[in-house]
Amino acid sequence: TFDLWFTVISKTRDIPNIKDLIFPLVEITLTILRLSDSPAFYPSQLHYIRSILKIVSKDLYIPLIPNILKILLSNEITTLGTKCDEKSPIIRYMNHIPTSLYHSKLIKDALFDEASDVFLEYLCIISQSITFPEFSFFVTRWLRKANKSIKVVSISKKIKILTDRIEETAENITKMRDLVDFSPKDSDKIVNIYTFYPK
Repeated sequence: TFDLWFTVISKTRDIPNIKDLIFPLVEITLTILRLSDSPAFYPSQLHYIRSILKIVSKDLYIPLIPNILKILLSNEITTLGTKCDEKSPIIRYMNHIPTSLYHSKLIKDALFDEASDVFLEYLCIISQSITFPEFSFFVTRWLRKANKSIKVVSISKKIKILTDRIEETAENITKMRDLVDFSPKDSDKIVNIYTFYPK
């Protein structure tokens, strides 16, 4: 139901009455994300976050980094898992982690892949804003600090690569901003600055 509403809003957000639904729907969804910290419900939390991403844009910022990194950097993902003979789970089709997969390497890998995919999708949207360098500053430091305690080598390497790419993107945007030759009062030119970014 939530995903349906986010889909409707993403396609009709310019309609005044529909636009008024954004705030309450986002607030309700963020409240649901805070209801439980149990890793068993990480799959459903990722579903909710992915639904919210449908309405996030450079013009509508919704703070999701804490919700995403809580999962991506959790012990359920960043610690060594037990072997399991079951098939690799597909997180997008799960609402919770079954007992048989709890703490297994299979579920840890699947959760990491899904959480990192959601994280990258969010960053791709946010990187269309000229404020991305400031936004990414604390994110990269959070990632680097957390990465020091990650025990799974493969995940640690992926986190490092991800962090490096975020910093690289921030540096590129900073270089673009340095080419700007106008002030905040030039509203027409400020609008045109977004021609730097792909639609």
